[in-house]
Amino acid sequence: AAIAENTPNLAQAIVNLGVVTTNWRDVDGTENLTRFDGSNVTSFPEVRDYFAGDVVPAVRAVAEDYRELDTTPPPVDVFPPLLIIVGILVFAYGLAMLVITRVTAPPYADPPGTIGPNSATGEEASSDELALVGAGSSS
Repeated sequence: AAIAENTPNLAQAIVNLGVVTTNWRDVDGTENLTRFDGSNVTSFPEVRDYFAGDVVPAVRAVAEDYRELDTTPPPVDVFPPLLIIVGILVFAYGLAMLVITRVTAPPYADPPGTIGPNSATGEEASSDELALVGAGSSS
C-alpha cells in the first residue's frame, strides 16, 4: 500500500509483472526447439543461452570457410554473368546448327520400305498396296 501511495507507476509495474513474465517463460513457436545437447528451449533466457552457447559458436567455427570463399579468386559475383555468357553461346551454337543443317541437308526423300508416294510413278499407294503391308508379319 505504501509503494502504491508513494510511487503509483512502480506499483502498477509490480502488479503487472506476472503478466509480463508469463510471456518470458513460454515463448511461442519453441515447442520443438532443442539445444545441441537435446535439452528443450522454451523461455527467453533459454533462447538467449541457445544462441550464445550453440548458434554463435557454431557459426564462428565455420566463419573462416565463408571468408575463404569470399576472398578466393575468382570472386563469387563473377559466376552469374559468366553463366549467362555461356548460356548465350550455347543457344547461338544450337541456332547455328539448325541453320547449317537446313542449308546443307539433302532434300527430303522417303527412305526405302516406307509407304508414301510411289517413287517410280509419283502416285500415292493404293488401298490394296496398303492392305499388303504387314501381310507376312506374325502376331
